[in-house]
Amino acid sequence: MNKQHQYSETVRAAYPQLVIDKAEFREGGQYNDILIVNDRLIFRFPRYPEAAASLAGETALLQAIHDRLPLQTPDPIYVHFGSSIPHENFVGYAMISGEAVNIYTLADQYDDMTIQQLADQLADFLKALHTFPADDLPPQMGMSDGLAYWLDMYDLIRMKLFPLMNHAGRQQVIDHFEPYLSDKNNFDYPLVLRHGDFGTGNILFDRATPKFTGVIDFGSAGLGDAAVDLSAVYGWRGRGARLALRMFERYPELETMLPRAKFYAGTFLLQEALFGAENNEPDLIQSGLEPYV
Repeated sequence: MNKQHQYSETVRAAYPQLVIDKAEFREGGQYNDILIVNDRLIFRFPRYPEAAASLAGETALLQAIHDRLPLQTPDPIYVHFGSSIPHENFVGYAMISGEAVNIYTLADQYDDMTIQQLADQLADFLKALHTFPADDLPPQMGMSDGLAYWLDMYDLIRMKLFPLMNHAGRQQVIDHFEPYLSDKNNFDYPLVLRHGDFGTGNILFDRATPKFTGVIDFGSAGLGDAAVDLSAVYGWRGRGARLALRMFERYPELETMLPRAKFYAGTFLLQEALFGAENNEPDLIQSGLEPYV
């Protein structure tokens, strides 16, 4: 039985009232498979037990924030968890209009007024997300971004990536991490709900308007530093700075977070390479280490 048929039957068994006229299987990344149903519904199926637990947590968060943020977020309509077999669990929701967009190219495609309007949309969304009431969040929300997290990442980078770098590359990493990690003030910030992957691919866009229409993929969401979300817009070496800096007009508190956001953004390629090293993905290692070899 192929996955398309298998997943369709799993959905039919749990929701017999749903008529499936058309189904299309897609691989949805490392942790989940995707089934597109009737060209309007997205179903996500975890591949592993840990992915099932993560998807259940993400689903609980999506249920909590639905209709309470300025941009659309996935609304879990079909929810089926509890099976010990990972791929028998799933969540399904209606597709949000718009297309995944490379936010780093927008500033070169539109005039200043349009870019400011787009920046205002992102700023309003992040401000609402970062001030979301803690009492309304699912009780199992995890915490990220602390000193221990970054110390652990730095250790892994030195162990797994330093042998692949030249001397100058290693020094770049040392100069980026060690002064930052040694300053405890960099970790003195309030814990807020942050998206965790608020960048290209997860922000949907309507070119006809032009406006952002929604935000997807809350799998990395948790309690942490709001600057993480700013860093995803700012980008590696500030390639999204023209859009990111305009967000300060609507969400001025972001400006004080910029030094932390720059630190996080400066780790993006290293994180890509580290993921490649830990998952036997040579292409990711090569692309992530390009500035360091």
